[in-house]
Amino acid sequence: MTEQNTFPPAGSDVSPDPVTGVAAEVEFVPLTRVGDVTGEDRRNHLEGLDGIPGGDPVGLVDASTDASTQTANVIVDDAVDLTLDTFVMSPQRLVDDSVLFHYGIVTEVSGRIEGAEMATDTARLAASTLPGQRFRRAEVTWIRTHPERYLPPSSGAPIWVAADTHRRRALFLDKMADGEAIPIGLDMNDELVFLPYSFLNGDRGAHVSISGKSGVATKTSYALFLLYMLFESDWGTTARVGSSHDRAVVFSVKGSDLCVIDKPNNRFHADDEIGADAMAQWELLVGRANPGPFTDVGVYAPAEEAAPGHDPVADISVRDRGDTHPYGWSPARLVEAGLLEYVFDDLESGQLSFIEQVVRLQLLRWAWPLEGDDNGRIVFINPEGQVPSVPSVPSTWESAARQFRTHKVRNPRSAVDGLVVEDLDGLVEFVSGKVTESSRRFAFEVGVSGVGVRG
Repeated sequence: MTEQNTFPPAGSDVSPDPVTGVAAEVEFVPLTRVGDVTGEDRRNHLEGLDGIPGGDPVGLVDASTDASTQTANVIVDDAVDLTLDTFVMSPQRLVDDSVLFHYGIVTEVSGRIEGAEMATDTARLAASTLPGQRFRRAEVTWIRTHPERYLPPSSGAPIWVAADTHRRRALFLDKMADGEAIPIGLDMNDELVFLPYSFLNGDRGAHVSISGKSGVATKTSYALFLLYMLFESDWGTTARVGSSHDRAVVFSVKGSDLCVIDKPNNRFHADDEIGADAMAQWELLVGRANPGPFTDVGVYAPAEEAAPGHDPVADISVRDRGDTHPYGWSPARLVEAGLLEYVFDDLESGQLSFIEQVVRLQLLRWAWPLEGDDNGRIVFINPEGQVPSVPSVPSTWESAARQFRTHKVRNPRSAVDGLVVEDLDGLVEFVSGKVTESSRRFAFEVGVSGVGVRG
């Protein structure tokens, strides 16, 4: 008996039935609609599509690695130097013959010689005794597709540097309202990069995250630059139209440089290499090589210690004290505004937060304006004591604060009625005497929780 071969020969359109084993004619259906990369590469056939750049591409989407909706590798043309931070674009033809544009930014560039497998192959390649092909590869992170369809780019598709309309799309300028675009810097090709003002003023966002190396003032410098663009450039004036109430508060906590931002920079001139480079960049940013310092600045510095009754003087040495505003809080202001919590670094430590709340209320209940004083000194009087004509003091913060601000009720008292406090040291001494059990003036009761306070 001759055994029948149920498998079709190579290249045949005949396949065996999986049940009976009998061969039957079948029709193979191609997976691609029109050809494939060995025939007509339909997705990369861009002729006749709108928006395709006319210049030469700078590379191709690497077909040897995965191209996803988030990232792709690009083989860079040898005639092009594609740098970091360059905005690029890659189109592809979709099944319905529409075009999808991928916009991305170059996040890394690498290079090697294909053919070298070992480190020592480098010498052989240099001596031309080993064949090889030099190439550079750019990593691209996609930031947008237009229209918004989440598809990967086409492998092997050409890549162009995003210019004109395509650069506007890559920067989302087509999504920004007229006049709200603010330059936030220059890319590696000295072209402007923008941010919408609505992402800063609270309309669509109100947060800026600035990253950089610690300790070299990179983040501080950029924050000042951003403020300058907002308040001193025509871009910012246009974006903030109708927002004349805008103000910026800058806290100088690392030296005194920020106290002179309204003064010219002594390195900002053409004879200084760094200054000349900065001038060229400012020319691109605002159209002026020397934009000048901040023009509308008020500088505040802590007041020097002075005797009560004397006008405060700013404790600062890097600028004229005459155009610097001294600041401080009198005992009356500290108590009335409830600023005690800002004296502590970490109120979340143990029961400190609860203690602070109780002490803050008690200070407000004990405090009275000092008779004949205009400098914010106060008299601490026990609200439960026997001082004549002392009215009842509310036990809630809101009511006590309202009463403190109304001198018709909380009228000034004489120094003989209680303890006069005229500075922070006096306030600290008073509180210490009330919360320290060994003190002779201890009047804050330790309850079950260990933190109870009574008047």
